Amino acid sequence: MAEPIAKRPHRVRTIEQRIAEIDDTIAAAKAKLEAQVRALEERRQKLAESPAKKKLDAEERKRFDRSVAAIVPEWTVRHMLAAIARAKDENMETLLAEGSALMEAHGKGRGGRRRQRAG
Repeated sequence: MAEPIAKRPHRVRTIEQRIAEIDDTIAAAKAKLEAQVRALEERRQKLAESPAKKKLDAEERKRFDRSVAAIVPEWTVRHMLAAIARAKDENMETLLAEGSALMEAHGKGRGGRRRQRAG
């Protein structure tokens, strides 16, 4: 004959015990969510450091260097820092527009193919 299924005894829990269980559930959910957020931030960081992003940043830096050399070839890094310090109180949108126009005008490389140097 089949054995009767044993019933679990009814467990009487106090309000404090139920509150503690809810707090434990909340803490577990927060820990899981924090782990997911950390994983997403790591993915974001990897994308920010991707080779494609580095290539774009290097190209932007080259364009900046070409623009500075075309506009004020005699300036050093110290001159640029002083100019930045003076410009920090200016309207940022105006500076951005002017800088974009200057980068477009002076930051382009020369067109055409270059011969590879032997060596």
